Amino acid sequence: MPQRQVDNRVLPVPRGRVLGGCSSINGMVYFRGHAREYDEWQQPGWSYADLLPYFQRLENYEAAHTPQRQRGGPVNVIDIPKPNPLVGRFLAAAIPLACHAAPISTEAIRKVSARGRRRSATAGASPE
Repeated sequence: MPQRQVDNRVLPVPRGRVLGGCSSINGMVYFRGHAREYDEWQQPGWSYADLLPYFQRLENYEAAHTPQRQRGGPVNVIDIPKPNPLVGRFLAAAIPLACHAAPISTEAIRKVSARGRRRSATAGASPE
């Protein structure tokens, strides 16, 4: 569908119409979302504190060095071993411009859902 905001160009939006859905074709970025955003929904059962146990059961965080992260879940989460140095520069430039309602989190640029060099898609991570 032509998008008027980009000079009526048609932008491709790949869909995960395979076993595992979009997790089979995405960039493997693993990000829970910012805790404040869940809390601002003000919906019973959807606060960050309510969802944290589910996030923890889902993850197998290889580093597991914080109380917020766990090991043993079906989705393997690793820290990016060699992050691109331009990411740090980008964030340093973006942080002063950020809206203070939702602080910029560096979590998403540091974690991916992968096991070794292979993606950890939903299809392969789900219990049988």
